[in-house]
Amino acid sequence: MKHFLSEDEAEAETGGSLTEELASLQTEVLDRLYGTAVDPDTLGDLVEHWETLVRPNRRRPSHIRQAVLERAGVIRHVARLEQVLERTLTVRSAPPDQDKVLRLRRTPAFSTDGTGVIHSANDAARSTIGAVAGMALTALPFHPEDMARLAAEVRDLISDGAEARERHEDAASTRLIRARRCRDDRLVFLHLRLMEDAQPLRQVLVLSSDMSWSDQAYKLLTDAFGLTPAEADVVASLTECGSVKDIAARRGRSVETVRSQMKSILAKTEARNQSDLMRLTISLSDLALLPGSEAMPSRQDTVGPRISRGGQQLIARRYHSIARPDGRIVDYLEFGDPDGRPVINTGSNFGYCRWAAQAEEKAGDLGMRVISPIRAGFGGSTPLPQGADRLSAVAEDYAALMDHLQIAQAHFVVVDADLMFVARLNTLFPGRIAGVLGCAMALPFSKAAQFDRMGPWHRFILGTSRYVPQMLPFLARAGFAMARSLGKPGFIRKVYAGSPADCALSRDPLAMEAVESGTDVVLTADFDASRHYATEMLTVHAHGWAEDVPRLLDAVPVIDLVGTEDQSMPPETVRELTEAYPQVSFRSVDRAGNFLIFQKWPLMLATLEEMMTEAAAKTEVGT
Repeated sequence: MKHFLSEDEAEAETGGSLTEELASLQTEVLDRLYGTAVDPDTLGDLVEHWETLVRPNRRRPSHIRQAVLERAGVIRHVARLEQVLERTLTVRSAPPDQDKVLRLRRTPAFSTDGTGVIHSANDAARSTIGAVAGMALTALPFHPEDMARLAAEVRDLISDGAEARERHEDAASTRLIRARRCRDDRLVFLHLRLMEDAQPLRQVLVLSSDMSWSDQAYKLLTDAFGLTPAEADVVASLTECGSVKDIAARRGRSVETVRSQMKSILAKTEARNQSDLMRLTISLSDLALLPGSEAMPSRQDTVGPRISRGGQQLIARRYHSIARPDGRIVDYLEFGDPDGRPVINTGSNFGYCRWAAQAEEKAGDLGMRVISPIRAGFGGSTPLPQGADRLSAVAEDYAALMDHLQIAQAHFVVVDADLMFVARLNTLFPGRIAGVLGCAMALPFSKAAQFDRMGPWHRFILGTSRYVPQMLPFLARAGFAMARSLGKPGFIRKVYAGSPADCALSRDPLAMEAVESGTDVVLTADFDASRHYATEMLTVHAHGWAEDVPRLLDAVPVIDLVGTEDQSMPPETVRELTEAYPQVSFRSVDRAGNFLIFQKWPLMLATLEEMMTEAAAKTEVGT
């Protein structure tokens, strides 16, 4: 996909009208953002288009970048997107074994495959277009050429999805086509959506705009876009009439009045044309008409698990806790040798507080006492007040936990961006850290090219954190919802598709029991720490910890084990970081990715033992 905006064009856009190409990209991005808000499983449809919009801006000054994104209309939609997503996540879902088609009550919906036969249809589809299971698409009451196009688009969606899955890539999973009914030539929009959870992946969900409008649907349109009741009625009429002239005749208004209302509607929804408006309207109607509108309690900030579950070999463990002076509770886990040498396992913002069962047992054999603190807002640890300095608060919690356990100094095992907390701990409490072993540990990124080189999903989230931070809470919440829907192994295969080692790990039951148990502190069926995950990601890219890093690197030995398949730190980036941080010993690990701590745990423990032995030898020399 090409990059739509040159440097000169971008600067011109801060004061001029949108180019046709940028306007087209804006429509694609907004369409996919609202599609994600309605169905978080379609988040992958957004990744490529988002990159096309954001990538040129990574090299621009922040004020120009902000202006371009505002001109593109993305930032203005944040509040609306969060509102729609929140509604999606609080609507009571159908039972797990209920067909996805049947969850839609008033929106006509049916599923089909590449053979041109309907697999299932809901009551609304049966009553409005006569769709029933086993019927051929050609028997539907639309013009034959329209049904031929529908069948072709279904085959293309299924074929593109299958090819993308083989390549471990994402493919666009939605399309919109027009069709006309035979009896009255009425225009109907058909929204096609690839059913990724179908087994095998060979079905498409078809939603029709030939629907009955409920009070709930009208309310969602007015709330989401600020439409007046008259404007909402025009939108509803558009799904039934298809032309301004027909809408005017139906509503008893002049054509000019309806055109004026349509202009206002397009401006408020920021749709480019009627087709774009219909795509958005159908997506929102899906949400408005879901069965069971009773709201469930928000799954954010509820209390997380109090027992870390076990598995085939993994031992279930009880969480311990300490009380902080501000009344908060901080949870932690322990495993290994209770009287052994202390190791603090920071766990990352995905909550890797457990190791593989063999690794936990081996740590005990080596005389290591491993403590995994659970950060504020994760698991049963009390969230921080809004606006709190998370960096310093977590560092202070680490120090308090060490004091509670009577640990004067410890080695730290650090994953992902957790170095920021350890570096701040060193700044606030010098001498508490004996050494740092990174397992796929990230250091501060300073160049746009370092984001360009990342895998698509890592670039999507990490790049958004740095360059479009306003969008991150929405994207994080949607990502967590997608993970819940796909299951943790499925989420790994989707997001870490560029790493064969990470994908293989998702199929290893002994590794996954540790991953799934540990990550319960951020995501379970009824617990969601996405807001705190987003806060940490924004902290990573706020540059507030970059000054702490040199102090830490000058004070203690630091080794970073980096997999050759690490999606956030490819070899060129590692070379740049080696030059920028010569105090760090970067060690390349073959056939390992971001889950190195689970994939290469014998190497991790051997390296940790090496560091601890050297530290003990230096202590003896010093005494």
